[in-house]
Amino acid sequence: MGSPPTQTSTDRPEAPVLDLQEASTVLARLYGIEGELAELPSHIDRNFRVAASSGETYVFKVAYADQPEVLLDLENQAFRCLAKEVPGVAPSLRPDTQGNLAPQVTLDSGQTHRVRLLTWVDGEPLACLADRG
Repeated sequence: MGSPPTQTSTDRPEAPVLDLQEASTVLARLYGIEGELAELPSHIDRNFRVAASSGETYVFKVAYADQPEVLLDLENQAFRCLAKEVPGVAPSLRPDTQGNLAPQVTLDSGQTHRVRLLTWVDGEPLACLADRG
């Protein structure tokens, strides 16, 4: 087994390239959800707040292209654990229409990314709190 992936602050990966329309199209195709999207701040991924037409609210996350799958799996395990231990306080993962928690999608840019959908938890995004630091 090789060394774990590393990343220095100078090796920051490029965020996925997609606009609100493309994000909306991917969301509808993979999750069967339509609604109004708004971009959220993020460190290296692209995140969107989804106000679904059903009345539910979600976070649609698009991981950067080269993010190791093992890191996404670790995050997913953490989300599942937190949702179980503190329901309603931590977001929970929602599978796509095929039952996948982090399906792959090729965007118009030609890059392949993993995406996830989580329930929305009211509050202020962490990135906004960090800006006040």
